[in-house]
Amino acid sequence: MVPGLPALVVGVATDLILYTVESGERDIDVLESLARLPRQLEPWLSVMDSKDQGAQRDAVFKALYRSTTILIARSAIEAESLYSFCTIALVWCSISSQVDQYLKENVALDLCLFVIASLRSKVELHLVSEEMLEESALKVQNLMLNSSMPSDELRGLISVTYNMGVQLYNKKEYDLACRPLKLAHDGTWIRVDFLSMISAVPVVEAVSEACVKTSAYVDCLVRNSDTDYAIEVLRNSLVYWLRVHSQGFKLESPQSVLKLWCKVTLEFAPELCCLYGSLCDLQPPAPAASLGLILEGQLLALDDTEKHGIEQVKEELISFLADEVYNGGSCPLELSRVLIEKGRFARKKGMQNLGTVIALLSKALLLSENALRTGEEEKVETNYLCAVAYCLRAHCSQEADSSSEEYVADLTSAVKAWRKFLGYLRTGASAGASYRMTKESILFLLRSMADLLSLKSSSVWENTRTSHVLCLVPLSSDFEAILQTKFGQKMDVLYDFGKTTDSLAAAVKLVLSEDLSAFSQQHLLETDAALTLARGTPNSFRERVHLSRLQFYLAEVFMQRGDLEMAIKLATESLQLRLKLLNRTFLVSKDVSHSTSKSKVEAVGPSAVLSWPSLLSRNTCYEFSQWHILGDYLESLMQVGSLHEKLGFSDEAERSFREGLWLAKAQNLTFSCIRFTSALGEVHRKQHMWEHAEEGLKDAEKMLEELNSGNVCAGCITMEKCLLKLRFGDLARHSPKLDGGNIFTNTKLDIGLMHYEFAIEALTELPFLREVLEEFKHASHGECRKFRLRDTTLSAWTHYKWEYHSRCLAAKLFIEQGSCRFQLRDVLKAEESYLQARQLINVEVETSEQSSHASINASLFPLEEANLLYNWSLLRLWEGCAQRVSDEFLSMPCTWLYRAFFLSITASVLSKKVCQLLAILHFLMLATNNSNHETKELAAYFHQASIGSMSRQQHLLVLDSKSQQADARTCIKEMRKALRVVQEGSFDLRAEFKALMDGLPSATICCISLLEQEFSFILEQIGKDPSAAWLLISRIGGDVVVTILPIGCANRTGFEVRQAPESRWRHKSVLESDALVRAFMGELASILDESRQSTSRLLPVSTPEEKNQWWKWRTELDTRLASCLRNIENSWLGFWKCLLLGEPARSSVSEALRKKSKELCRTLKSKSFLGQLKACKVPEEALVKLLLQAVGSLEAEQLRQGIAFILGWDHNLGEREELLIEKASEVFRSSFLSAINKELDIEWEPVELVLDGKLQALPWESLPVMRKLETYRMPSLGSIKAVFIHHRYSLLELDVCDGLGRLQLNGKARRNAIRGASRPAVNPHSTFYLLNPGGDLESTQSAFEEWFRRQKGWEGKTGQVPTLDEYLEGFQQHDMFVYLGHGSGDQYFPEKHMRKLVHCPASLLMGCSSGRFSARGDYEPVGVPLSYLMASCPLAIANLWDVTDGDIDRFSRAVLQRWLESCANEGASKPKIKTPVKAPRRGRSSSKAVQEVDDSLSTTEEWEEVCIGPSIEAGREACRLPYLIGASPVCFGVPTVIRRSKTDDKITSQ
Repeated sequence: MVPGLPALVVGVATDLILYTVESGERDIDVLESLARLPRQLEPWLSVMDSKDQGAQRDAVFKALYRSTTILIARSAIEAESLYSFCTIALVWCSISSQVDQYLKENVALDLCLFVIASLRSKVELHLVSEEMLEESALKVQNLMLNSSMPSDELRGLISVTYNMGVQLYNKKEYDLACRPLKLAHDGTWIRVDFLSMISAVPVVEAVSEACVKTSAYVDCLVRNSDTDYAIEVLRNSLVYWLRVHSQGFKLESPQSVLKLWCKVTLEFAPELCCLYGSLCDLQPPAPAASLGLILEGQLLALDDTEKHGIEQVKEELISFLADEVYNGGSCPLELSRVLIEKGRFARKKGMQNLGTVIALLSKALLLSENALRTGEEEKVETNYLCAVAYCLRAHCSQEADSSSEEYVADLTSAVKAWRKFLGYLRTGASAGASYRMTKESILFLLRSMADLLSLKSSSVWENTRTSHVLCLVPLSSDFEAILQTKFGQKMDVLYDFGKTTDSLAAAVKLVLSEDLSAFSQQHLLETDAALTLARGTPNSFRERVHLSRLQFYLAEVFMQRGDLEMAIKLATESLQLRLKLLNRTFLVSKDVSHSTSKSKVEAVGPSAVLSWPSLLSRNTCYEFSQWHILGDYLESLMQVGSLHEKLGFSDEAERSFREGLWLAKAQNLTFSCIRFTSALGEVHRKQHMWEHAEEGLKDAEKMLEELNSGNVCAGCITMEKCLLKLRFGDLARHSPKLDGGNIFTNTKLDIGLMHYEFAIEALTELPFLREVLEEFKHASHGECRKFRLRDTTLSAWTHYKWEYHSRCLAAKLFIEQGSCRFQLRDVLKAEESYLQARQLINVEVETSEQSSHASINASLFPLEEANLLYNWSLLRLWEGCAQRVSDEFLSMPCTWLYRAFFLSITASVLSKKVCQLLAILHFLMLATNNSNHETKELAAYFHQASIGSMSRQQHLLVLDSKSQQADARTCIKEMRKALRVVQEGSFDLRAEFKALMDGLPSATICCISLLEQEFSFILEQIGKDPSAAWLLISRIGGDVVVTILPIGCANRTGFEVRQAPESRWRHKSVLESDALVRAFMGELASILDESRQSTSRLLPVSTPEEKNQWWKWRTELDTRLASCLRNIENSWLGFWKCLLLGEPARSSVSEALRKKSKELCRTLKSKSFLGQLKACKVPEEALVKLLLQAVGSLEAEQLRQGIAFILGWDHNLGEREELLIEKASEVFRSSFLSAINKELDIEWEPVELVLDGKLQALPWESLPVMRKLETYRMPSLGSIKAVFIHHRYSLLELDVCDGLGRLQLNGKARRNAIRGASRPAVNPHSTFYLLNPGGDLESTQSAFEEWFRRQKGWEGKTGQVPTLDEYLEGFQQHDMFVYLGHGSGDQYFPEKHMRKLVHCPASLLMGCSSGRFSARGDYEPVGVPLSYLMASCPLAIANLWDVTDGDIDRFSRAVLQRWLESCANEGASKPKIKTPVKAPRRGRSSSKAVQEVDDSLSTTEEWEEVCIGPSIEAGREACRLPYLIGASPVCFGVPTVIRRSKTDDKITSQ
């Protein structure tokens, strides 16, 4: 070879490459040829010596590098040519003899960037091939492995390759993306290894970067379906991390890698998920601290993984940590943390592991306490772990044995540990890792500690406490002192939580934030914004707790205002929310015997560890412990029970209090047991369950005496003692246990007075009340100290709350003391007691009605004020009884009672008394101004308001639950308006009465009440002779008539008083329960008792002689009952039975009677009739008309008595008066015969009876005067109107939603049938029946089964119990319901489901005592018919007492036969009403909208309405015992008809 030729060839080629590129050549083929040229130089270079070869290679590389730089700068260059130059230049760089110099000068890095840039261009053009990428990756990897490459250059190269991989990943080119991502992953760990060897500072940062690159690479591998290699990469990365951490670097746990490990292994290799198995066999073994940190990190990663089986993996990890990793003794604090976490997992599995949990916590405590003796730097975390372990062991001890006091010692130790822990933090000490991880859990654990203390009414402070469950004031008055003296904190820091996140003040702020929120809400609660918030929908556990607390506080505010309707609505919503929280948190299993030893209340699952700190995981740690949930539920039970009691819902109140007592006993909560037991005793007293009441109050008193007074705030103990004494006093005064059952005796009153005085003396020891009473002593007579919140500090608010509650209780005591003194006729002392009560509750005694109304909403103690005004009015009336009754004398008591009426309108028991007294006073006013029609209307208004207050309130609550149904919203709004005694903001009672009358049916309404005995001294002003009882009767129909009748003792009518047997364990009937009722209806009670005995099957009735004797006995009972009812009519009512007659059905007869009554009035006032005699009062036309139309039902003597009353003459009449009355009697008889055209069988309009609860058991419908009348019963006037409103709206809204289904009322036939009707109409050919569901009434089933089956349109069940859905479907799709079985059927379809219905069919309930009302003492009696009426049932026929199946079957068949015949083509023999379309009779309609739609439904078709009433009469007459059995069925509801078209065979029900 020619010497120098190789060097010449290489030089020429080098110049050619550089010149061509510099000249701007763009031809692709030329550039590709130039890129291939360096490869062709290899043979020439190989023949050179090493020195020349290195120089020539450097020259070639420089030319390539220069050319590459020029090409990169040209944006228009093709990617293919660029890539060729970049890769060949990088190859020549790596083989250059000066590569180290190039690395230092970043020349090699530039070339790598050029390669990647060219590749990126090719990626964008989708031109890159796998071979290109592999070749480039190898070249870059070889460069990375060169240990001489600087760290910063390597980091830049890693970043570039990583970005390239991300681009490919985003384009879902996962296979291609794995190459550059692997380069980035390998490079980062190479860099970490290099930095760790030289102990460089940025090692921690490099490790974090490496974990990120690893995560990206593994994710790409998984997406490329290379999961096995992905798991290997993750494990290798963790091994790298362990190697670095073991060298002493303080690394954070590689959470991104651990999360991917958990995700990948759980999905593809679950057996590998627990990392301990993959890392335990490393050589050399990983240090315990390093391996432990990895495993703890995996626990955290598992919390963020939503995969099945993670709990099992967690348990394995914790077991390995406790038994293998930390068991060597080198990591005591870490082992303590793990043991606590292991205890948490064991507790989640159930209470059966509590022993194991307590043992683990005890071991953790031992380790932490031993660690305290060593190492100053670890005392912060050690104290923290001690505090946590003590708190948790206290919780578990309480759960294991609720009667144990061990938890107090543990919580006391926990407080000491918390103080030390927070003390170290305040001095600037560093907190341990576990504290940094679980900072919030400290606050939650403190809260749970406070919740447990609150629930158990215990304290760990010396002689101080914060709060307890059922405390009258959320924060104790000692709270400020606790913060100041125990923790050195000022009150102000509680309001600056954000600035004190590491202080005890912040912890206590969160612990008591709910209580503090009560203070800050006092301004919020007055606004509509609070109510808007209270109606929100919670989305989380925390929101549910806060929303229930807001509703709870709002209910308290409305209860204090006296708005019990809104209060119970909010309280019930709060209780329902808290019940859901309780059921989510606790497993409640109640033994049927209510044995707390067999019943369980235990937190289960995750709820059992709500407040456990997250030491090794990020499990949700709630700020509300299970104790908080239980305590809130108990407080809601007490609140709802108290509101139900005030509203008169005694059964609901009893259920709430029993539930609370059961829970309190199950958790051994002594103070809560006292509160609930005392409340139950009060309910039982008012229910007249005297033995239960006494037993309950004594139990509460005994528990209170045994209570450790240091555990409950002194104010609550004193208040509870005084409340018990108040209840003992009430029990002593009203119980018939003393003095033979006489209501008022000096012995009983003295005992009651003694209890009241003891309570008042004890209560005045409270500083809150003592200060007030001292001011009263120095105040002028009648001056009232204003009661208000002085400032906005927490201390002032606490004082305000205590003063409010103590004033409230003291006022009750003074009122009852005054009432007791008044009954003892110690008037001066009674006045003194009332005056003290007046000062306590800031009552300004108004003398004008207008000023009284203006301050109604300003009353702070509305119910107490109403009670005071009521009792004070009685005192004033007694003082003036000796005077002549006058309007002036009655004006002040009436003004007070008007105010009491508005204040107590929703408190049924008190409202009834106030309304009755107002009705009596307005009746007395009639004596002074007989012609005052408005006074008469007000008397009737207050009378009707006194009846059915409880049922009205309950009906309103039922409607509230349906108000969300859009279809029925307008109807419900009108029904609510009808049920309210007074519309909101209205004080014009005359206008209220007129509004109430508007829309009532064309029926006579008779309200009848048995007046309270405490009114006897007023009622004696009416007659000369004292009476044992008094009836108040108001007749509303046409003209309003009100009267009060003395009915005397039962013995005076010749009745024999026989005591009915009593049962301690059941609610007695109305006749059995009330001593006064038993006295004047003793004969009726005796007859019914003997009837029950005769059907008890204890007597042998097998032989013919025994059967004859049995029937003779039953017939005698029937005769006695008929005689009893005649005696009641004549002795109680006399001529006043004319009030019970309806108006004549025929308009011609009615008009004739009215004309005759006017003539009679003129005759009775004329001198030609009276002669020289004078009437003592002007004859009232309304009374004359009533007496005239009742002539056919009155005996001669009764007619004479009526005429004498009309003329105002007393019973001691002279001969001339007697002759004149006899003459008037003849005139009445002749006028009556003339008016009725000598047709003695007059048709009467229906009569609605609105009966007081004590009179519900009397069969008024079977009194001789009413036996042939169409008579219905309803609980109140408002309920009558509500049913008619519902009926009329059901015509408008053809779809009526019942909340559980839809009743379709469409179709032409149906529309025509219901158009414009003034009465509800039923179709007997659309009937759902339930025949003998119990299967033991074989005779009844055989008598009706086949007959029912043959009826067209009848569906039902025979001999079997329907499901709830079948019941609902039957009610929704039919017009009538027939029940022939035991009881009322509520055992199959509970009343709570019945009340939810918007539509309820007319019902025939022919079971024993299906219409019986159970007495509730002072409360209104309750019965199943009320639930039917609340569901808008138009008619429910039910039995007042037990009946025999044979006779009641005859009744049922007769009634049903009449109904079915009424729908036949040939019609029935009874009267029919032709009904063209027109407005209801008497021009009444519930609203303008209703009338307009009625007009729109008009047709020219004629319809027939067949009255249901005569069928009831026929049914009674069909009975073999027409009184003993026939008098039992009565109609609840409103006048109802059977309607059919004259052109249709039947009404078609769609």
